[in-house]
Amino acid sequence: MHAGHSQLNLYRLLQLLHKEAQLAKLNVRLTSEGCMTHVQHHAYTWLHTLVADYWQKYTAGNRSAMRLLRACSCTCSFQM
Repeated sequence: MHAGHSQLNLYRLLQLLHKEAQLAKLNVRLTSEGCMTHVQHHAYTWLHTLVADYWQKYTAGNRSAMRLLRACSCTCSFQM
């Protein structure tokens, strides 16, 4: 990745998505136990809402796979 490159490459995106999937179960438990702060909960809700919207557009045929990955890449890099 080049310095100043605003988008993540595919392999980095896959690593981040895998990490997010591993943490999802823990996040659900912490949320149900009231351990997550409002800010953390809001950030994850916002991120999941964006990705769900991108996925819905992709499955409806309104977004290509490349645009889906780019949008997720930008979303994940912004979140970090």
